Parts: sequence; C-alpha cells; structure tokens
Amino acid sequence: MSKEFQSYLSTKMKEDDGAQEHAEIISFGAASRWMKIPQADRDMLLNNVFCGHCGDVVTIVDYTIEPDKFGIVLQGKCKNCGHEVARLVEMES
Repeated sequence: MSKEFQSYLSTKMKEDDGAQEHAEIISFGAASRWMKIPQADRDMLLNNVFCGHCGDVVTIVDYTIEPDKFGIVLQGKCKNCGHEVARLVEMES
C-alpha cells in the first residue's frame, strides 16, 4: 500500500471518526484506483460535478468512492445545497 494511499485512508478515517451516520465502508479497490489518478486531476473531478437541484456544476463533498463496471463512482453531496450528487470516473480495466 503506497504512503499516499495510507495517508488518504487515515485522513478519511479521522474525518469519519465518531460520526456514525457517515460510517460507510469504502471499496479499497476503488479507493486504490482513485489514488492512481494524479492529484490535480482528482481535484478537477471533485470540482466538476453536476447538481440537478442547483442546475450547475458544483463541488462534491462527503463522498464515497465505489466501484462501477465503467470505472469508479463518487457519490456524495453538493457543497452548495446539500443535494445528493454523483460523478462517474471512467477508467480502463
């Protein structure tokens, strides 16, 4: 496990520490694939999610990383209004 991935997991666990409503199990495989994306690209993806409620491109917060047959899916909330949003990140197998 890379140091960057260990740091990411440690940060996520600290963020969720004691917050039972946010205590979701993430897929280590999906998280590993997410961490292989360069940081600048991950930041761009996090700040480029469509919110149907706001009708605009927003930042996703409080997200989980889940596997999908096309890559990975980020599921979370709109930073502006709190509405549920998702972003598919297509990846080759």
